[in-house]
Amino acid sequence: MYPLHSVAGGGVLRERVVYLACGVGMKTGKLSAPRLPTGSVMGAVALAVMLGGMGAGARAAVGAVGEVPAAGTWWGLMWFGEREQRISIKLTLDKAGVWGGYLDLLRTDDRRLPVEEVVSEGAGGRDGTGMKFLVQMRGGKYVFDGLVDGYVVEGNYEGPGGVTGRFRAEREPPRTPRLQEPVGRVPYEVREVMVDGGDVKLPGTLTVPAVFPKGGAPAVLLLAGPNGRGRDQDAGGHKPFLVLADRLTRAGYVVLRYDDRTTVRQGLKSVKEARGDAAAALKFLRGREEVRADRVAVLGHSQGTSLAAELAAMDKGGADFLVMICGAGTRGLDTKPRQLSRTVMAMGVPPQYASQLVMREMAVYQAVVDGGAEALRSAVIALIALRNGDQREEIVDGEERFGKQATIEQAQYGSAWNQYYLTTDPKATLEKVAVPVLALNGARDVVNDSEETTPLLEDALRVRSRDHAVEVVPEMNHYMQTSRTGLISEVMSIEETVNEAMVKRLIEWLNGRAKM
Repeated sequence: MYPLHSVAGGGVLRERVVYLACGVGMKTGKLSAPRLPTGSVMGAVALAVMLGGMGAGARAAVGAVGEVPAAGTWWGLMWFGEREQRISIKLTLDKAGVWGGYLDLLRTDDRRLPVEEVVSEGAGGRDGTGMKFLVQMRGGKYVFDGLVDGYVVEGNYEGPGGVTGRFRAEREPPRTPRLQEPVGRVPYEVREVMVDGGDVKLPGTLTVPAVFPKGGAPAVLLLAGPNGRGRDQDAGGHKPFLVLADRLTRAGYVVLRYDDRTTVRQGLKSVKEARGDAAAALKFLRGREEVRADRVAVLGHSQGTSLAAELAAMDKGGADFLVMICGAGTRGLDTKPRQLSRTVMAMGVPPQYASQLVMREMAVYQAVVDGGAEALRSAVIALIALRNGDQREEIVDGEERFGKQATIEQAQYGSAWNQYYLTTDPKATLEKVAVPVLALNGARDVVNDSEETTPLLEDALRVRSRDHAVEVVPEMNHYMQTSRTGLISEVMSIEETVNEAMVKRLIEWLNGRAKM
């Protein structure tokens, strides 16, 4: 993580900033820490205690705070009592003066919450210019009130039910590469390419060894789910796909990684689009003159393992090898109960309230699977109501109170990819895979529990694949890092981008097959 250090003001005007966000109503204890002193420049921080939200750009009233433009990426911390949570916000301002961007709560799934509105306002009796931005999340409103000076903002937040806390964020300085990222000249070629996705062109990066055998080098296609994080899979200040591509290319492999269409443009109309893009990328890679056409592997991470498995299961033109990292062994609906329970308990939610949250969230997922729009909307409204402190079984005034937010969340819960994730059992696809397979899961993965996943993958792969290995990497979390607890809140503070033992095993396994 970028260090949250103080930067001298240097005569910069102090500004007051207020951040308005929609979040989850959640009771916390009183802060034991005193109110933070004033100081530091516009950062942008907000809270999203649970998953997801949708939003659109809004015209900006201002484009900067003090001497530092508001547009950009800000990293920070917020505290629930003594417990800290890492957060980030990215604000963008186009030539027409329209704001965009997203908020990240770096805890459970690194989901990005689009910024809907940015406006300026008076400083409430103090010198300077105030700002607000609105993020649509699942629940009530959280107001962040801080003073800025230099490159840091510090202050307090207040939410529904008297929830209060403190926060601190820093404007992103020129990025310092993580220790495992390639710096300077590299011993291979880096080429910018375009993958033809039919109705959209997908920018990508192809890395090619400086020297490779006559007839081409083996190749690897890197795949993630359509999460909008780009070809490097940016997460918590890390670029794991950049590091994997670097290590694999140094080991003699041509590697392709590309921006999925949710990075290039908003939304995914159907899972068919994601499948088509992955197949187009595989065809593009296999057709390169630098590549040996019968030695092409697909490597999927997290939800990308489902796309990778489908490419490996193809009768014609499929992958020659399959690598799955931190993939699930069953459909999302079956993994959600334990995943949600681990998440809310790790967040410090009281057990009774946590069980209610899990129950209502599962009702939403079940409604998605059942396919009834009316039932889904009712379940979403009930969940939003609970997050706002309304524990009634029947929310008769739900449409009036939560209708707008429910429309936003219903679209997200019912998205094409979410339906696919919840309903598709990877077992059916994996049982069709006959090519060699390496499945690596983390012992500290709190998203896909390795104890549950390992036997499920073993059972599915032994049906057709005569060469498969399902292994657990000690201390590895869902983001492929060596971690202490496995919680996603650790991601940013861990200097390592990818677990070294995992990379060593990956290359060793590939070399024993793709280079024979």
